[in-house]
Amino acid sequence: MLTGIRFPSQEIGSDRAVIRDWALQAAGTGFSYLVVNDHVVGVDPDSRPDYGARFPGGAQRTAAAYSINTAFHEPLTTIAHLSALCPDLGFSTGVLVCPQRQTALVAKQAAQADILSGGRLRLGIGVGWNPVEYEAMGADFRTRGRRIEEQVSLLRALWTRQIVDFEGDFDRVVGVGLEPRPLQQPIPIWMGGWSGIVLDRIGRMADGWYHGGEFKPDVPQKIEAITTAAERAGRRADDIGVEGAVELRYGLEGIEERARRWAEAGATHLVVDPMHAGYHGGEHLDHLARIAQRLPLRA
Repeated sequence: MLTGIRFPSQEIGSDRAVIRDWALQAAGTGFSYLVVNDHVVGVDPDSRPDYGARFPGGAQRTAAAYSINTAFHEPLTTIAHLSALCPDLGFSTGVLVCPQRQTALVAKQAAQADILSGGRLRLGIGVGWNPVEYEAMGADFRTRGRRIEEQVSLLRALWTRQIVDFEGDFDRVVGVGLEPRPLQQPIPIWMGGWSGIVLDRIGRMADGWYHGGEFKPDVPQKIEAITTAAERAGRRADDIGVEGAVELRYGLEGIEERARRWAEAGATHLVVDPMHAGYHGGEHLDHLARIAQRLPLRA
């Protein structure tokens, strides 16, 4: 099981020296990869009072999930930069909200990140949950599930074919090609989400499942749902990766056991999430060594 760490996008700040030092220390500590999450815009909760309830579990929230004051570094440009600093790390988006973006542009940006990283990119994608952000991006929130399935097919075509002709419900691509194409043919596509329809989609077409959270009792059943969908689609379930997480907002104590649960469930990847644990800016650098003392990382 490979162990990575989530880039603390919301808390690390915008000092490029701190960002650089954090990435270098993460690589030196022994993490195998970095995960960078995604949101393009924040929302003013005073202008959109119903916004917070849209977040999964939002009915129980007392405040909006993210606001105009919440920082999100853009994932693919961040990965392109950090990959030059850390030539031995893998990188993943966790997850890019693909249906609110132009498919050909995502293909181009991901191809470039894959080239600059030396073929070390996994593209984690998902449908998202935020209709306000979709509106700001000029995209239709209601069709996001159908669109992401079409996007996967088009992304792979653009990455692997010199000339692409594609006619879908959302994209029409005739007589075009992407150059330079990525080193990986194609870039692995992982999907995030927990609903039955998403798990079925992962089994049918994704290279892996990005869970992104702590282990829960229903994880084995969700993995079984992915396996069933894969077998129905004539795919090998063993070829589909699983990425769990340990979240440090629940404390450092017990993370060895929490990681072990994911390993026993068959996870191929585990990401440590350092956010919302009370650390900001350069404090995240000091936290890396304490994490490494508790988890078996690569030499």
